[in-house]
Amino acid sequence: MKRIWLRLLAVLLAFGLVATACGSDDESAVADGGDVAASDDSADDNDAADVEGPYVPGSPECVAPADAGGGWDFTCRSIGQLIEDLGLSSNIVITNQPGGGGGVAFSDIAANRSDNSDLLIAASPATAIRFGQNQYTGLEADQFRWIGAIGADFGVVAVTNDSEYETFDDLIAAVQADPTSVVFGGGSPVGGQDHFKVLLLSQELGIDPSSIPWVAYDGGGEAQNALLGGEIQVATLDVSETIGNDNLRILTVMADDRVPGMDDIPTTVELGYETIFPIWRGLLAPGGMSDEAYDYWVDALGQVEASDEWAAAREENGLSPLRLLGDDFQAFALQAVTDFRNLSEPFGLVAGSDGAEADTASAYVPGSPECVAPADAGGGWDFTCRSIGQLIEDLGLSSNIVITNQPGGGGGVAFSDIAANRSDNSDLLIAASPATAIRFGQNQYTGLEADQFRWIGAIGADFGVVAVTNDSEYETFDDLIAAVQADPTSVVFGGGSPVGGQDHFKVLLLSQELGIDPSSIPWVAYDGGGEAQNALLGGEIQVATLDVSETIGNDNLRILTVMADDRVPGMDDIPTTVELGYETIFPIWRGLLAPGGMSDEAYDYWVDALGQVEASDEWAAAREENGLSPLRLLGDDFQAFALQAVTDFRNLSEPFGLVAE
Repeated sequence: MKRIWLRLLAVLLAFGLVATACGSDDESAVADGGDVAASDDSADDNDAADVEGPYVPGSPECVAPADAGGGWDFTCRSIGQLIEDLGLSSNIVITNQPGGGGGVAFSDIAANRSDNSDLLIAASPATAIRFGQNQYTGLEADQFRWIGAIGADFGVVAVTNDSEYETFDDLIAAVQADPTSVVFGGGSPVGGQDHFKVLLLSQELGIDPSSIPWVAYDGGGEAQNALLGGEIQVATLDVSETIGNDNLRILTVMADDRVPGMDDIPTTVELGYETIFPIWRGLLAPGGMSDEAYDYWVDALGQVEASDEWAAAREENGLSPLRLLGDDFQAFALQAVTDFRNLSEPFGLVAGSDGAEADTASAYVPGSPECVAPADAGGGWDFTCRSIGQLIEDLGLSSNIVITNQPGGGGGVAFSDIAANRSDNSDLLIAASPATAIRFGQNQYTGLEADQFRWIGAIGADFGVVAVTNDSEYETFDDLIAAVQADPTSVVFGGGSPVGGQDHFKVLLLSQELGIDPSSIPWVAYDGGGEAQNALLGGEIQVATLDVSETIGNDNLRILTVMADDRVPGMDDIPTTVELGYETIFPIWRGLLAPGGMSDEAYDYWVDALGQVEASDEWAAAREENGLSPLRLLGDDFQAFALQAVTDFRNLSEPFGLVAE
């Protein structure tokens, strides 16, 4: 069935090639469902009238439902630029809206901007896959208007230049010898487009796909960074995402024939494998877009496809010709959704299938677990998901835990999405810390209360740190305090939280102890400790208040103090605030919570799993390595502790005017 389906998709791609060729031969353009634009003597036909109708773009926006650097981002930026260059619209805003494999963007658009005629959304087979698997909760593919696709991309298998895998056959041999030994990753969740490439390969090789470790990232750009950073060993990506990246070694292109720009890379078919993965690049729109606007954007995309500029861009980015517009593309895309649903079912990837219902009715067994870090990679929440998630896998308590970074609003984007769309997901874990309790205590998660979630446990105590760069003028913490006391406005602080969040609270408490108005100390907020460290090293801020686990071992930073009573593991040479004569300390628990609708069976399972992680030698070693002190709070005890912390932080926040009405 797999090969037949892939050949069917290849035939559909060929249809797009034929459409392009026909358009070239008769100097016509396919638009609005494949109608051929009329000659001069038919200037008053319906298509021409649509193009000349009342719709004029106002403030157009193209949403890439993932981080920058991936295929959706490429689609918005390349097509958006050409729409401007061809004079079809001006100032197209490109917005990256990551999270949930596109789910955050689609949920937001369906709920809040469903009738926006200026809104375009990047689409690919990844979009059809997620619709086919019912992963965009409550949404169907036909709730959107599919504008067109104008380029065919292909999947690639990539490693770093210094990888032990010199060839694709080397990689396959390693996977066949021990599937668990090679960590794959890509810019999609489990069952998403990049993961599907691994699923199809594993099916061809006769290997259980669940035995191959998979790490999910939000977009191909983030996945490439993870590959280069050593978090994964192999990335399944797309030609357009990787072409020209000299830091990568492309082992194969998942195609029949070699593609432009990668003429020296063998294809899977050449190497004797059947699996190919063609990828169309296109746009869709909100379901409430007016007919006039829809026709306008179909025509605009058609003009882009027919331009010399797009031909050059397509060649430069390794894309093959493809032209599917209007009604033709709508029909093609909806059929692709059905095809992907049929292909996903054998892997158990369709949400709400009979198998999923049976699992719910019996004792809980993890299906496709996910841990959401409600901030960018590199911070404390990210550390919690990745370290605990890895040990849950290592201890055999679950396999293939997907780590998703869902930044925005100090966690608000993630919590709002989960409460609205995934409140009964028993496979969903969320990283938590005092930052979570602070935001709940300050009523910053609009419309949400802490007791709408289930608090699983905390298994490590972190502490705050005050950090500067190695070349900072502040050699010691006392030097910094002297500068702040002399002129509070002269030192720019920042951290991985909004005003009143966890990292800012460290500054608030210090200012309170020093008798300084906290509003006089400049504060720059970033989404997570990783982003804040980059800002510090880049000179955007002078001082960062962070956590031990975020900064331990970072030789680019000078840690002035740890905000604790006693010195902590891994930072034995760093004085504490108490040692230096200050009272302010800031302990930070590292834990997990869950959606409020998680079943009792699942909740008990994850509480037990977290307890097993805490009791393991592996966690003791990880805790020591990351400067954490022992802590074990689980189940009902942690629920009570966390809700009390919310109350305590509310009381502590009120004097600073930080509690929203």
